[in-house]
Amino acid sequence: MTGPGIGPTNALTIIAEAGDLRRFAHHCQFLKFCGMNLSTQPSGRFRGQSRLSKYGNARLRTVFWLAAQTAERMRENSLRRKFQDYIHRDPLDPDLRRKAYTAVAAKLARIVFGLIKNGLTIDHLSNTASRWMSPLGTGRWGVLRPRR
Repeated sequence: MTGPGIGPTNALTIIAEAGDLRRFAHHCQFLKFCGMNLSTQPSGRFRGQSRLSKYGNARLRTVFWLAAQTAERMRENSLRRKFQDYIHRDPLDPDLRRKAYTAVAAKLARIVFGLIKNGLTIDHLSNTASRWMSPLGTGRWGVLRPRR
C-alpha cells in the first residue's frame, strides 16, 4: 500500500492473485504473468504491430490499470510525469491516453515487484519542505529502506 495508487483493496488483490512474487527471477516474468508484455504476430517477412499479449492474469492487469488511473490523478509523482510525457503530443487522443495508462500500469507493476521482491517499503515524509526531495534524492515518495 505504500506505492502511489495502491490502496488496501488493490494491495490485497495483487497479493492474492500473484502469490509470492519472489518466485519470479526478473520483473519481465512478472509482467508476462500479468499479461502486460508486448507481443508481435509475425508472418513471413511481415512483422506486424506490437500489442499487449493479454495472456496473463486479467484481474492483475485490471488492478494495475485502476491503480495507474488513480496514481495519474495524484499530485507530483513519477507516474503522473510519465503519463504527461506520453500524451504531450495530443492530450485529447483517446488511443494515446490508453497507451499512456498501459505504460503507467506496467511501471507500477515493476515498482510493486521491486518492493516486494527486495523487501522494501517507502517511507512517506511528513513535512512539506522535505517532500520534494529526500536526503538520498529518491524524490517525493521518500527513502527506500529494508522492511523489518
